[in-house]
Amino acid sequence: MNEEIKRNTNRITIPLPDALRNMVKREMNDSDEYKRICCVIEETVAENDENDCYAALLEKIEPYLKDKTRNFVGKLFMFKKRICRDGERCKRGDNCIFLHENEAEGADYKNIEARREVFNNNNNIRKREFETEPNKRIKNDTKFSNKEVILNNLPEDLWDDVIISDYCKEFGSVSEVRMLKPGKYLIKFFDPSSAYKFISSTEKTFGRENIKKFYNKFVRKGKEEILQDLFDEQKCLLQEMQSIVGSEASFVRLRAICIKIRSLVNSEENSDRENKNINFKDNGINKKNSVYFNSFFNPTN
Repeated sequence: MNEEIKRNTNRITIPLPDALRNMVKREMNDSDEYKRICCVIEETVAENDENDCYAALLEKIEPYLKDKTRNFVGKLFMFKKRICRDGERCKRGDNCIFLHENEAEGADYKNIEARREVFNNNNNIRKREFETEPNKRIKNDTKFSNKEVILNNLPEDLWDDVIISDYCKEFGSVSEVRMLKPGKYLIKFFDPSSAYKFISSTEKTFGRENIKKFYNKFVRKGKEEILQDLFDEQKCLLQEMQSIVGSEASFVRLRAICIKIRSLVNSEENSDRENKNINFKDNGINKKNSVYFNSFFNPTN
């Protein structure tokens, strides 16, 4: 394998290896059109710089796959870039997009056993610390009650709920994946131990250097912070709806946000205790820029 490709997980190897061509065929439901898609992928990768390749592939493949394009292109970039955590227990067989031991020869993961030994040793160290140090035990008790993890600095080729969910399922069952803002996602696991396993993993997330992961902190926020968060999420939803027609779920969420804004703003305006009021001017929050005030506000209500 070309050394430059081995160093850069953003690259797609061309000509496409047989395993990747088979994945494309499965994604196309065994349609003969997969051969044309493979040609399009190879031509696009060859003609574009690695920094432009993702956007170029989206544009070229969209006529074939429509709304499935982003998920498909994300899988292309993830294909065989990291070790499958299920190992011999993996039930996906040839459908698994992650790397297995029998595929590792000549790839980036030549010493899989050594990597696993380091991972297991780190887990054993954490276990001993947890069992022997009371202060750390209290801290870890808090961690073991948290099922939510934040992923930040995700590159655009990973902005896909399905791709993120499939990756996180390597650590445990996932109940929800949600974009908080471009490049930042919330992942909810079914149990705290899965979230802890994900946080504790020493492997680079998606094999990328700059992606950050941390627990979602449950901090009681003031009204100003809540409103600003709602305005930010509202902005993201509007941007999303500009590119996705008929997104009913987004509209439902937007309506819920407007109701929250109305409740917070009304409680601020009706409060008799001025020291408890939100100072919109000082905090840089312009409430009349919200969809609620522009579209739904009725001063007679």
